[in-house]
Amino acid sequence: MPGAKKARITQARVTFGFDPKAEVVIIKQWIGIDVSKKRLDIYISPTGEAFSCDNTPIEIAQLVERLKTKNPTLVVLEATRKLHIKVATAI
Repeated sequence: MPGAKKARITQARVTFGFDPKAEVVIIKQWIGIDVSKKRLDIYISPTGEAFSCDNTPIEIAQLVERLKTKNPTLVVLEATRKLHIKVATAI
């Protein structure tokens, strides 16, 4: 998109755009999601909590509710073909 800012992740911080004076967001808690056809593997930092759920609409809805309580600064999602679209849209 023209004029859209691109995020760049560098050593546990996110900077927006490429201007060194740009706003910096400190990532206090992030969530990583590994996506496969049948399963989502979730990791929460810095607590180290890890769990899995099925990659189905019902389990994705439950996952979203669970992640809301974590109030993450960043969610990182593996883009696997089109398998990530349902969970990315829900989050």
